Amino acid sequence: MKKRNSIFLLVLIIIVLIIIAYFFVMKSSTTQKGSVNQTIAVQIQKPKVMQLAQNITVVGSIYAPKQTFITPQNNGYITKILFKEGQFVKANAPLIILDSTKLKAQLAADESAELTSQHQYVADKKLAKKGYAAIQDLEQARSDYQAKASAVTQDKKLLSENTLRAPFSGYLGSKTISVGNYVTAAQQLVEIVDRDHLRVKYGIPETDADNIQLGQTITIKNPYLRKDIFKASINYIAPAINTDTRTISVHANIDNTKHLLTPGQFVSVIQPLSHPESALFIPEDALLRSIDGFYVYTLKNNHAIQTKVKPGIHQKGFVQIMMGLTANSDVITQGQFQLKNNQAVKLPSKKITNNKKEK
Repeated sequence: MKKRNSIFLLVLIIIVLIIIAYFFVMKSSTTQKGSVNQTIAVQIQKPKVMQLAQNITVVGSIYAPKQTFITPQNNGYITKILFKEGQFVKANAPLIILDSTKLKAQLAADESAELTSQHQYVADKKLAKKGYAAIQDLEQARSDYQAKASAVTQDKKLLSENTLRAPFSGYLGSKTISVGNYVTAAQQLVEIVDRDHLRVKYGIPETDADNIQLGQTITIKNPYLRKDIFKASINYIAPAINTDTRTISVHANIDNTKHLLTPGQFVSVIQPLSHPESALFIPEDALLRSIDGFYVYTLKNNHAIQTKVKPGIHQKGFVQIMMGLTANSDVITQGQFQLKNNQAVKLPSKKITNNKKEK
């Protein structure tokens, strides 16, 4: 008897559990069905027709148009070094002085000879006016005086060349010389670089050669400085295509006063093309993603319809739609995160002013 009661109680418990489970299943189904049938307030917007930014990205290299070595024009010993490594110097600043003892002595002797020759020429000129000197003697005196004056001028030029000066404002490189070193003409003594004004050189495929022009602004990105971008202005376009690479060489000026770029490094160059195309764009928030790809919700007969799309580039808070929409599509741009396919939706009612609906 107890065994029959236990079996009966067990069966009763199982029936109760089945009823409870059925109740929850039906409630969940009703809830889901209700969420689809629930009307959600949304806002819509038609795709915008915007200019599609046409860019190509290439690798460029930075160089300094003003970069050279300080070299002497004469042989001699270094007597003074007037700079420090890495120092900024202004144009025409003296940097290195060579020994000029012999040149100074030569200059003094030539100046003395010039003065004597000048006095002789002046005296002969006075005598010639009075008829006491022959014209030939006067011409000889003049020629001798001019030769002596030319020698003095040459001495002064050589003497000035023994002071090596900065050809332009810039930063000096490492110092590989010292006082007492004997240097020869054209020997490279120290490098000077204008780091404030740089250029980038890069190549554009010949197919895009017609889309670039002088004065055009390009964008430069340093791969080691992710947040920093630089603007440059095209100042040179090669007159011919490189037949080996099938590219055209382009140079652009860069303001590098912050010294974030260094001559010799590689950078990414974003070159805009001069013939942009029109494309459809929607707000980035309207684009949704699923396992099957990208989609948006469009409005049709007061219902949200899940519409597959093919997105393109992102531009200023909008995303290009390459396939799936037309310029007349009503894209849901607010409330889309609460929607399901075929969800009933409603648009916000128009405001009423003076008992008339606003147009």
